[in-house]
Amino acid sequence: MWVTPEKFLSRAKHADILITFRGPESGIKTKEMLRESSRLLQAVDIRPMNGGKIYFTGHGLYQSADTAGVIAELAAILHPELFPKKRKTKYFYELPEG
Repeated sequence: MWVTPEKFLSRAKHADILITFRGPESGIKTKEMLRESSRLLQAVDIRPMNGGKIYFTGHGLYQSADTAGVIAELAAILHPELFPKKRKTKYFYELPEG
């Protein structure tokens, strides 16, 4: 299912977190590199690019049958106050500023 640019912008404008499949495995190592790789992200101002957090999926996500682990990691990303013990991530990684 594809999301139109308009729908993406209307939903991402005030989001605190953005999760993308684009990370170091696709040549994107920082938020700035992600912005430079997308004309859409260059043209708009969304919170995750400016102070929010951006996570990318690692290759392990696509090869995993660990549904509970994936959901637990997503829950910890979305609600860190409910998961105070910092765990080593296996499926989602934060994209640094840059």
